[in-house]
Amino acid sequence: MDPAHSDQPPIERNMAETEINPRYQLSLWTAEFIDPLTERRYRQYVEPTVARYLRNALLIWASLWMAFALTDLYQFGLSETFVEALVVRGILAGLIALGGALVSRRPRLATAGVVVTPLEALGFTLFFLFYFVTPAEDIPWIVGLTMVMIIGLFVLLPNRLVLSAGVAVYAMAGTLLSVAAVTPDTTWSGMTVLALILMVPVVSGLFAAYRFEAVRRREFAALERAQAEIEQRRALEKELQRQAATDPLTGACNRREYERRFEQEVHRARRHDRPLAICVLDLDHFKHVNDTYGHNAGDAALVLTADICRAELRESDILGRLGGEEFVVILPETTAAAAAHVAERLRVQLERTDVVASQQRFRLTATFGVTQLAEGDRSINDLVLRADEALYEGKRTGRNQVRAA
Repeated sequence: MDPAHSDQPPIERNMAETEINPRYQLSLWTAEFIDPLTERRYRQYVEPTVARYLRNALLIWASLWMAFALTDLYQFGLSETFVEALVVRGILAGLIALGGALVSRRPRLATAGVVVTPLEALGFTLFFLFYFVTPAEDIPWIVGLTMVMIIGLFVLLPNRLVLSAGVAVYAMAGTLLSVAAVTPDTTWSGMTVLALILMVPVVSGLFAAYRFEAVRRREFAALERAQAEIEQRRALEKELQRQAATDPLTGACNRREYERRFEQEVHRARRHDRPLAICVLDLDHFKHVNDTYGHNAGDAALVLTADICRAELRESDILGRLGGEEFVVILPETTAAAAAHVAERLRVQLERTDVVASQQRFRLTATFGVTQLAEGDRSINDLVLRADEALYEGKRTGRNQVRAA
């Protein structure tokens, strides 16, 4: 780890590191991840929250839009203009409700902006109509309300920044055109001032939304990196546990591990009154293998022996390395007679398989001793001693055979 970051909290350190990771770099113009796969993961991550928030925001928008019908009633009275305005409001409110229903059924639409963007554009388009039916002295109030709506566009309605900016520019342009159309004495200087005034909510909202989107994505990137670190540490811990329990050369259980698992099997066998057997095997003339072919060949012979055992044994069987060229196999739910059949199968397979090492090829044999758990056995050593006695009897009578005790 970089010493400069060693004292930083993990999340702050990860946020700093994401600034220089190409996968997590943000676009200067859109505040989105430049990498499309990262951006897709981010949208999937925020999709439930954004969809829920957007549904609520659309509900509030539709409610407020219809509530302002009271201002129409105050301004126009029970006139034909009021009825037309009410119809316009009802159409937009219905479309907003439809958009909310679509987002509920397909939350992915919320983060894509394909629902809220057309609604925003349509909402401003219909709002422009009010410029043409509002008395000239009330036009400034309509402009002020437009500015509030532009701010709300960025702050209240979740959408992609580039789409929100496009709608805001459309709202600004539409407002300028509407004011110019309904105000006969409009001057270029006046329109310039109005454009500058409208730029205030556009720029303010744009920067606020940009900061929000950038911070959310940086937090997401830091979270991903933290989760990756956690997974790496878990994998490392798992690997360390595996290494602590296995022989580094053959991958068989080391003494601590096979003794621990033997104790578990003994308790299970005695509790359920089931048989338990072990098999001890010792490679024949192993010193001759090392002296003739070299220690690398001897290592290859040990690895091959372990591989053959794993291939022939059940998943519930336990292979351990006693030391040197000697292995032990713990066989749950197995009698001594059945263990002898297993050992014979291993003996034949080992005898038939070539050991290949350093462009040399040779074959191995092994002698096996098997025994079964007895009433007076207190540890695995009791069984290993009996199996060893049977094994050494096999060694004395010619090797490459299975003996039971």
